[in-house]
Amino acid sequence: NGEEENTSELEIVKYKDKLMQQVGMLIYDGYPDKVQIGKVSKEKTAVFVDMIIGAHSAYTQVAALENETLTNLLKQGDDVLPATFKQHPLRSRDIDNDGIIEIGIPTEPPNSVEYSLVEMPWINLWYKWDNNNALTELALEEFSDYEQGYRFNIPEMWKEKYTIKTERDEKLSLTKAEFSYIDSTDKPIATLLSILYLPSEISKEEENKLKESGREYFVVKENSTQVVIAVLPKQGTDLKGAQGEEYQRIILTKDQLKDYFILEK
Repeated sequence: NGEEENTSELEIVKYKDKLMQQVGMLIYDGYPDKVQIGKVSKEKTAVFVDMIIGAHSAYTQVAALENETLTNLLKQGDDVLPATFKQHPLRSRDIDNDGIIEIGIPTEPPNSVEYSLVEMPWINLWYKWDNNNALTELALEEFSDYEQGYRFNIPEMWKEKYTIKTERDEKLSLTKAEFSYIDSTDKPIATLLSILYLPSEISKEEENKLKESGREYFVVKENSTQVVIAVLPKQGTDLKGAQGEEYQRIILTKDQLKDYFILEK
């Protein structure tokens, strides 16, 4: 609109008797990143509007026709931030392939204050609309590597018991992502899974080292320049008591872990 704070208009029209007639209009702060029509529940179709606000932030709004009136299906939140505020954009999608579009909220993993927003190993929480103007049903929790084109769906038994630490080179490309079991203070105390990013020319050498050390691993993805390898933790643990028992319960086998990796492209 030419002012300092951009706004956008979502207009719904119907075509009747060779004329376009407005059904409703809603005004949103920011500018649209993606607009799509899809199922917000099994019974209801809606317009999903992923908006950009400020330099990097975003939020999502969902609008539907109810009694011939265009209505927002999500509460707006407080006076400062929308209820679906995100520190960086995450476009709505049917993440679990059930025919219903979910809304994603990037979330900082526990004990991650040392990371900048650019380097943050975001955990994406995907929610469904609850038919009561809110997002309450968590459909999926996952870590995505968009550069390599895969995501890792967090096992149910890991939730609220893990964090992620990553290492990057000077170009901010990932070289390692490590999932760790955490204690009550969110401190990492035992490895659950390591993901290694290796140049193709040294990947075989590193694989041989893993084999010699008896470590279980599998290749997540590879191309002409890089290989991504998932490495399971060493057998056994120094953890004692209830922590040791819980850690052993949530450790997954290689075949189990493979099912949680999804190739996206």
